[in-house]
Amino acid sequence: MPGNPAIPWAATAVAVVILLASGCSRAPRLDSHWPAASIHVDGADTDWSDRRYVLETLNVTVAVANDSNYLYLCVVTSDRSVQMQVVRRGIELWIDPKGGSKTYFGVRLPGADGEGQNNPRGRGQRDGESPERLARWLGSLTGPREIHIIDSTDDEGWRITPGAGGPVQAQLGFDQGRLVCEARVPLHYRGYPPFELDSPVGLGLRLPVPDRPMGGMSNPRGDFDGGGDGGGFGGAGGRRMGGGRGAGMSMLTLEQWIEVELSGL
Repeated sequence: MPGNPAIPWAATAVAVVILLASGCSRAPRLDSHWPAASIHVDGADTDWSDRRYVLETLNVTVAVANDSNYLYLCVVTSDRSVQMQVVRRGIELWIDPKGGSKTYFGVRLPGADGEGQNNPRGRGQRDGESPERLARWLGSLTGPREIHIIDSTDDEGWRITPGAGGPVQAQLGFDQGRLVCEARVPLHYRGYPPFELDSPVGLGLRLPVPDRPMGGMSNPRGDFDGGGDGGGFGGAGGRRMGGGRGAGMSMLTLEQWIEVELSGL
């Protein structure tokens, strides 16, 4: 049965498998499952059940499902340092139809910096470490909002506001200290860049991180004592220097790829 979003992971009756990204080049592999009921992309994980996978390189849990039309993804983290990175720079979800780690088709959920809001940078150590302030920032990014369709990590892409019937959907949610990112993409996409998905599918999670630490952080990842849903960063595809969006913006990018075996196809 689906876990109650108000209950920490350790207290749910969900099978959790830890995916360790060893030092080798091969990405961790996981199996998608066919959902027992419709999955609504609303930033909550109440539609999700069965197996959850821990990506220790990004300190998140991941669940993947597919039906005959769509691939669905649910990412959850309680780690406050990861949540702050999402607030500042957003999160990117990437698809490689050939099962590798090429950034071919991406969905970016922009952070506060990317939307021209009063950004959370440079407000001092006390503000940066405040769970209440972080919760307010995350709350401002939840619900239906604009997303970017991208084909390059350096590109702003095409901005869309997904409707209920849109082929590509993505939404953030935040509840009881848990950040949830849900997304769906078609198995057969006729937009740009076009693709058709078959097993295996390369699925990437990317967190652009500024190389200038936020106030109160001693490194780009931060040192919040956030607990969370996994271990530390590192491993295959763990840290990679990436080009920043905007003039002169250099970023240290945290990135993890997994290989997904689709179900029932």
